[in-house]
Amino acid sequence: MNALGFAERALLGALLDRPGRVRELEWLHPTDFRQPAHQVIYAHIRDMVAEADAAGPARPAPLDDLTVPGVDPVTIYDRIQASGELGVSLITAPGLHTLLRLAPYPDRAQPQAYGAMVLEASIRRTVENAGIRVGQIAENTPDLQNMLDAVEAAINEVDFAQQRWEALTGRPAAVLQLLDAAPATTLTGRSVELDQAAATELPEMIEPPDPEQLAQAELGLIGAVLATPALLDELSGRLFAGDFTDPAIANTYRAAREIHETRHTTGQQVDAVTVAWAQQRLQLHNGPGLTPDQLIGLSTSLPSLSPGHDADLVLRGSLARLTLHAADSVQKAAQHPGLTPGDLLMTTRMSFEAVRATAARMTGRSPAHLAAAAAPVPLHDALHGGSDTATGPATARQPSREHEHGR
Repeated sequence: MNALGFAERALLGALLDRPGRVRELEWLHPTDFRQPAHQVIYAHIRDMVAEADAAGPARPAPLDDLTVPGVDPVTIYDRIQASGELGVSLITAPGLHTLLRLAPYPDRAQPQAYGAMVLEASIRRTVENAGIRVGQIAENTPDLQNMLDAVEAAINEVDFAQQRWEALTGRPAAVLQLLDAAPATTLTGRSVELDQAAATELPEMIEPPDPEQLAQAELGLIGAVLATPALLDELSGRLFAGDFTDPAIANTYRAAREIHETRHTTGQQVDAVTVAWAQQRLQLHNGPGLTPDQLIGLSTSLPSLSPGHDADLVLRGSLARLTLHAADSVQKAAQHPGLTPGDLLMTTRMSFEAVRATAARMTGRSPAHLAAAAAPVPLHDALHGGSDTATGPATARQPSREHEHGR
């Protein structure tokens, strides 16, 4: 039994002994439990207490606020067995007794603390599963649009999880006030629903380029920049050095941008000589660029006739690589026990926002525009969930800064 299994069992044992304490856990959903049997037990305890509360005077008066007439281990077990739910045969009376035995004494039990542990583990699974789905799509589909759709769905799941965690840990007083005022709106059946104007739509071809196409496009762009430095006026805001696959080409592009951006103060213009010289200063931190012989070859050969198309190819390759990297980073972060849920969710969002920012440079739209979606999920839903789902979409997001990865 690991720490999560211990926390789930201790929580259920405490609730079996004092069912009324489930009222303290309105933010915890059955699907937050890892074990299916624990999901069933918690759901029935919660439902039975809610039914008893709804009955009001028709029920006998409780001995205290923590005991609920008609809700005890025996009636809970009978209710579970009578439900006929899949897997209830695995829930036995001795098993419930074991849960009671594992829980601390009633006056020392901490259901809210145990519940927070269960929710934290649920959030970690949500993040890890989102990373796995994005990674699988990035590896198995040639369609960049599918990748971006998966990333948008993952961001929505992360936002929803963050709302739940912040509601529990960050705004307790405000949560109680808003909970009373917020209308109950179910999330049942709701999926990621971006409006048509805000959806991320990729131009022209949406398949990632193959390595040969990418290599030709990257060299073609450098040749075009050496032949026509004014191209950097358009490329600089759209194409970053980190978008290139070849580190040497990336450093050459970085040097050319620096020369072009400082030309009014230095008086230098982009050509093979100035780029070769500027690369030396950048080599310590970014590695070597193309050799002088390579720069001469590119500057004397026929430049690319379609630098815009080459830039699209480079960006598409960058987007595919970045999506895979983000998926891998998210999975590793979710498995890192040293990261708090808040840090985990922030790390996850930053990883996926980098993908969104790259897509924004492809489409010419800002990340904030791409992030626009349906109305934010009400706080009431973040706490309760209309269909007892542990995760769901959340679209209340602050506009993010468009940032350059690997600039």
